[in-house]
Amino acid sequence: MRTLLQFREQKRRWYDRATVCIITCLAMIWLFWFSWVGIRLAFEKGSFSYLFTPAFLAFGSFFVFTKTFFRSWKRWQTYKKLKSI
Repeated sequence: MRTLLQFREQKRRWYDRATVCIITCLAMIWLFWFSWVGIRLAFEKGSFSYLFTPAFLAFGSFFVFTKTFFRSWKRWQTYKKLKSI
């Protein structure tokens, strides 16, 4: 005899919803722009000791943006395939 637990739909995590992914991508684009301005200012002033923090922010925001974007893209492609069936 099958139980109801076998047919239960899995819940999506809160950070895997479309709205949260869009907000995260927009925040990472803004953070990348902010860190890019910091990198340009460090080069203009010639103080390369201040270059580490904006470069780290740029790398981190780019990494989070690409992971979030591709996760959303895969989910959207899967949804499109399922909807066409």
